[in-house]
Amino acid sequence: MRISKAVGVGSVLALATFAPVVPHEMELAYSYQQAYEDQFITSTGTPGSYLDPVRKPVPIFEDTDGNGLISVSVFYDRAGNELFVQIPDRQYAEMGRERGHERNPKRHEFESLLQSLTPAAEAAVALDNTVSAQSVGKVTSLTTAMTVADNTLLIISSFNNDTRTGMTATYDGVSMTNDAQSTGVLPQYIFSLYVTTGKTANIVITVNDAATDVWVRGASWTGLASQAAEASANTTGTGTSATSNLTTTSDDAHVVASLVNENGNAQSMGTNTQDIVATTYVAYSPLASGTAGSKTLTVTWTGSSNWYSAGAAYSLAPASAASSVESDLIIFE
Repeated sequence: MRISKAVGVGSVLALATFAPVVPHEMELAYSYQQAYEDQFITSTGTPGSYLDPVRKPVPIFEDTDGNGLISVSVFYDRAGNELFVQIPDRQYAEMGRERGHERNPKRHEFESLLQSLTPAAEAAVALDNTVSAQSVGKVTSLTTAMTVADNTLLIISSFNNDTRTGMTATYDGVSMTNDAQSTGVLPQYIFSLYVTTGKTANIVITVNDAATDVWVRGASWTGLASQAAEASANTTGTGTSATSNLTTTSDDAHVVASLVNENGNAQSMGTNTQDIVATTYVAYSPLASGTAGSKTLTVTWTGSSNWYSAGAAYSLAPASAASSVESDLIIFE
């Protein structure tokens, strides 16, 4: 069977107003057949009377076989979004016969189409993979392998315990951007790199001044932009908690911070702070951090200590532009 055309109505391609289509929620609502000319009628009956029901606008389909008929199946999702799919007239006729329900279009036949209509910016930020490694003794470089998926932002934190300020990072030989860096006895670093093609490759941390103990923790994320960090901060202090406070410039920006206390006391995550990499010094904001503005990540511990932090914020991937509410798509043969 050949599906010649699919049209999104309402929220399918109106990205700024409605929620996206969720493929696994789409269900067949009904099918209809009408004369080609009837697609252009917007009302019936006597104007101004109860016999004048205003018809809900529907997509305009071409009469590709020239028989004057248009056959359409309509899918809905939970948010009320509609997807109109033109089907062969012969299939529509078969749907009305005995056991005709077996000829109904099935949701799984349109999975790839529905996925393609889901706005990229509406897809939630998702954790792809994590990494954790540390040196055995003092070194001038630390290497660890990590697998990342297509179109992911790799964000790692690294620090040393000998006041080394010349650390750099690469992934698969490509330099990572130093988005934030603190000072002090335990200088913290935040590095990032957007990876277009998924792969397994080495993260290499290089200490350019002298050998030291090196730690690296990090994660890769889908749904974040390929551009540089939108904000950064570095802070030091003394007490029973460490904070990283910065001001985001976009809604739901993803905030990452490395926070360490000098005494090595066990740390716990504070309010609105998540521990993604099974370590207590790398902190993350909630995946939907809310309206742009001041954001604070916090870790706490028992017993006063000097502490050091570095943080950076990353914006969501940009929205896909929608030029119209109509999309000509060949689904399958």
